[in-house]
Amino acid sequence: MKSRMITGFILCLILGLVIFWLRGYSVYIADALILVFCLGGSFEMTRAFSKVRRDCLLNNSDEQSGVDSAGDLLPQGEYIKPMYAVTMGGALLSFVLFLLLGDAGLITAMMLCGAVALGIITFNHKYTAVDLMATLAVLVYPQLFMSMFYVLNHRPYGLLLITLVLAISICTDSMALFTGITFKGKKLCPAISPKKTVSGAIGGLLGGVMGAMLTFVIFEVTGIMDGMANVQIASLPFGRGGNIAAYIVIGLLGGVANQVGDLAASWIKRKAQIKDYSKIFPGHGGVMDRLDGIVFVLALTYVFSAIVY
Repeated sequence: MKSRMITGFILCLILGLVIFWLRGYSVYIADALILVFCLGGSFEMTRAFSKVRRDCLLNNSDEQSGVDSAGDLLPQGEYIKPMYAVTMGGALLSFVLFLLLGDAGLITAMMLCGAVALGIITFNHKYTAVDLMATLAVLVYPQLFMSMFYVLNHRPYGLLLITLVLAISICTDSMALFTGITFKGKKLCPAISPKKTVSGAIGGLLGGVMGAMLTFVIFEVTGIMDGMANVQIASLPFGRGGNIAAYIVIGLLGGVANQVGDLAASWIKRKAQIKDYSKIFPGHGGVMDRLDGIVFVLALTYVFSAIVY
């Protein structure tokens, strides 16, 4: 726990310095940090899929059955072979094409990488359809989800929504942990994550609302962000009462999204039979162990921003 707290403090400090200080000089500094996370997360997720047995994924079971969904025998111990060159190249290409083409660059990068993966499987028969699906899955999760940060970061309301994402995710995780340890009770999804409880999930939802309301107070009550560099819009457009309601709604939905993202990442780890995606962050694991819920909240917030603005 001591190692976890120290690492968490350092990560929050780095994020705070980049988002609330260095981003004021250039939004591209924040982009660069997310690119590093995107590369790390893509590598970890690709490696995780490479540890999953084909039959385990095909049959949605943690036990190797020895047959695929069509009844054909599979070699014992045959693992998925996701295409590292495509997934890692996709993370770089998404960033470059976003800078050149804007939002359309992200979809363009997805299409190009998908076409390359299809070309590889067509001419290189060591890959199968399952390998292709795993490769495409990494291009979507975490890459496309995480790339939503670039979009939000370059918008006039960028700092507001980035803060919203971080506040919702951090408060959801913290409240879920606190209430789960305090009240315990019925398990939420014991087959995926044995330690998570229903009480923790409810606490996480409350935490999401708390994070959203904290963002509301910082931006729309205190006014401390007014006039800050690279901050053009620091308020939702519904008036004080409408804004409070909107923050509550996005807080609740964000609490759900964060916990679903956490469970999704845990499901993949269970299939791969690994405890953590990597050991880069002492006490926390890897990039995807730390950002599993945040990437889902990022995607949700992108949709929210498209509706609101």
